[in-house]
Amino acid sequence: MSWRSGGSWRVALKLARRDVWRAKGRSALVVAMIGVPIMLIAAGSVLLRSTTDTNAADGLRTMGPTDAVVTVQGAPLAQTFDGALQASVPEAKLADPDDQDMTSQRVAALTGGTAIPVRHGTTLVKTDLGAIAVNVREFDLRDERTTGLGTVVDGRAPKSADEIAVSPNLVDDGFGPGQRIRFGAGDHPEVWVVGVVRNPADLSSRQLVGIPGSILRGAGGSGDTTYLIDTHGRAITWPDVQQLNTHGLVVQSRAVLQDPPPHKMVPRLITDSYPSTPDATLVAFTVLVAAGVLLEVVLLAGPAFAVGARRQSRQLALFVATGGTPRDVRRVVLAQGIVLGFGSAFLGILLAIALVALTRPISSQLIGHDISSLRISPLDLGALLVVGSLAALAAAYIPARHASRQDTVVALAGRPRRGGPALGLVLMVVGAIVVLALGRQPGGEWRVAVGTFVLVAGTIMITPVLIGLLNRLGGRLPLSLRLATRDGARHQSRTVPAVAAIMGVVTGVTALAIGSSSDFEQNRRGYEPRTAMETMTIGLTPTATPRAADTLADQVRAELPGRTTLLLPSITIYPSDPQALTAALVGPKCPEEDPYGCGVPLDTEDGESIIGYTTTVDGMMVAGPDLVAKVLGHPLTAEQRQVLSAGGVLVPSKAALYPDHTAQVATFRIRNGSDGSVTTRDVERTQLPAAVLAATVRHSGTYTYLADLIATPQTARRLGLLTTVHSIVVPPGSPAVSKAQEAQVKEIVQGLGYGSDIYVERGFVQTYAIQFLALSILGGLLVLVGAATATALALNDARPDFATLAAVGATPRTRRRMAMAQAAVIGGLGALLGVVVGAVPGLAVTWPLTTGEGQ
Repeated sequence: MSWRSGGSWRVALKLARRDVWRAKGRSALVVAMIGVPIMLIAAGSVLLRSTTDTNAADGLRTMGPTDAVVTVQGAPLAQTFDGALQASVPEAKLADPDDQDMTSQRVAALTGGTAIPVRHGTTLVKTDLGAIAVNVREFDLRDERTTGLGTVVDGRAPKSADEIAVSPNLVDDGFGPGQRIRFGAGDHPEVWVVGVVRNPADLSSRQLVGIPGSILRGAGGSGDTTYLIDTHGRAITWPDVQQLNTHGLVVQSRAVLQDPPPHKMVPRLITDSYPSTPDATLVAFTVLVAAGVLLEVVLLAGPAFAVGARRQSRQLALFVATGGTPRDVRRVVLAQGIVLGFGSAFLGILLAIALVALTRPISSQLIGHDISSLRISPLDLGALLVVGSLAALAAAYIPARHASRQDTVVALAGRPRRGGPALGLVLMVVGAIVVLALGRQPGGEWRVAVGTFVLVAGTIMITPVLIGLLNRLGGRLPLSLRLATRDGARHQSRTVPAVAAIMGVVTGVTALAIGSSSDFEQNRRGYEPRTAMETMTIGLTPTATPRAADTLADQVRAELPGRTTLLLPSITIYPSDPQALTAALVGPKCPEEDPYGCGVPLDTEDGESIIGYTTTVDGMMVAGPDLVAKVLGHPLTAEQRQVLSAGGVLVPSKAALYPDHTAQVATFRIRNGSDGSVTTRDVERTQLPAAVLAATVRHSGTYTYLADLIATPQTARRLGLLTTVHSIVVPPGSPAVSKAQEAQVKEIVQGLGYGSDIYVERGFVQTYAIQFLALSILGGLLVLVGAATATALALNDARPDFATLAAVGATPRTRRRMAMAQAAVIGGLGALLGVVVGAVPGLAVTWPLTTGEGQ
């Protein structure tokens, strides 16, 4: 039989199908070893493509059954096919003077269809405490052209301006059908909730839906308008889109999204403005993961084919006796790899699609929008079929070669090839050097990936020596472990690959854990608190009058019983009134021509000075000694109180003090130029007594201070500065402000309409526990699968040994303990090697991940 003849392969495939069906247990193990990784990767591919909306998919969903979505940009532009990227055309004018006033009628005329406006915005809904912010959409739910933008799940669609529909989560807040709602922070008419609408594009936010003009007009809200374009069956082509761009319109066309033109037709202005460069880290990571999965499958499935070939030795011998050649013998074993590999990958892909389909409702809730359809990439799944088949073929290759040679017994005895351990040590050293020395350089992702594979390959080559060493130490172990180590040393052809597979998994998990934990620690150390811990600050808008500030403070006190609530007057650095004076601290080392001051350094506990501090209260804080002490949470020193009372100021650093213990304060007006420049005028500098209110050292290493400058109201008036209430502060105290209380205060502030920012300093609240738990579960599952399949294969192969043990009087418990010991030896040794090897790339990736601030 010639190797070129198809008949030889047909015979081999027939024998393979028969042997696969006959050895159901071993075949099931191979299916699990190959099918489970393929299933997980395929499920990830389908889920990622189905849940990650491309701009094209998002555009198709938001246009319902119409032909396009148009947004008014107001200037000539170039865009991508999906409209996600846009660039203004330099020095270009709109194609028509009428484009300056883009109405629905104008949009309809330009597009040659009907324009249906859909207005998007935000507003406030009044509550018992105050108000909550909600998203708003205005369109007619009854219009069939808006089908898909919202589904009425309870009640009916709004018909008039005094009717609205709400999202399901607003029903949970007490705004269900039959309830009344009032918008905005002022006195606006009430409307009726007549229905509940589910927005398939946004399942998480609070939303209102009303007919056009019912909510955003006069309800204290703001918004933008997009237009659904119904061309009555005429496609809006790419040249049409480019023509509409000259009128200042961004267009998402159904025809273009469903059948995009060649990439070369993307305007040059876009490609120049947004050059697309591949993410080297992502590419390296993807290749590393794919190669790792392929290697793990080969290592786990290889022993199964080796055991199968050994079990078939008599059948293969008969095959040779009837005229088969060694090449034909190889084909028989390789055919099993083809049959099992393709079948396992195909079954894994089918199970992956079914798994994603079954979990679709859960996935939709997690990502916040409906999965409109399962997007299955034939390229992805076809590649996985090829990978599964190649992995099985590679796993069967070595057993096939052994089966066709005369030294099969020697090979299956697991004797390491001479020179293997020495070469393995060399590869380990080379891999470690590549990873640690070259991988730390910029763009070293590929070096880390290649070096890691070299390191892993070297470790695999010395694994037989380690197993032999463990066997020699096994004489001191309990009986079950002693039997397990001896079995592993005797059958290295299946033990070494199983240990190597588990080592590969743990290597990846260890490297990822070290890198992610280092990144997390950098974020923790680099965190900069805005205020002292457990402090709540409520920024007030410039329109907040003293009476309004007092009212808001009273309501905050009512919601936070037992906590002090303080009003902080200040002079801002950049006042909104161009006639108002502002002030800046001028250090003794600042140049004379600098009217702003030059950034006075802060003194730290170790005597060094730093620049780049954070501020609790921007600008100049106006407060007497008692109020400052309350905000700080501790009394002022006698010198600080005396300086304030004497008309002096407190500064954040001794670097701001002049030799005579005074500070220089510049008062001036700011003038904003039309070109964005900022200039000053009427500069006057005053020398005042001063004392230092030093920066506070936070636990994270960040230095915070209370204000640029602190003075009493009397001093501020003497300098010609006007005082305004800047913020409301709740200093640290007991009990701590809870998340629920913070939400209630936010409702109060939004209801009054004077708050611009609400913040409670809780420090760095992120935790690594979730990431660590996820990595531990992932690694544990992979190790468990590897150890279980390897142990099951060992038990299948060791039936004669167990029969011998039973014959000499071993109890079933002893045999069970031996099985558990085999899993412990394979899993334990693989995990130990994985931690040691994974620490090398893990340490290497910490440099690019944590290079920068906070080091």
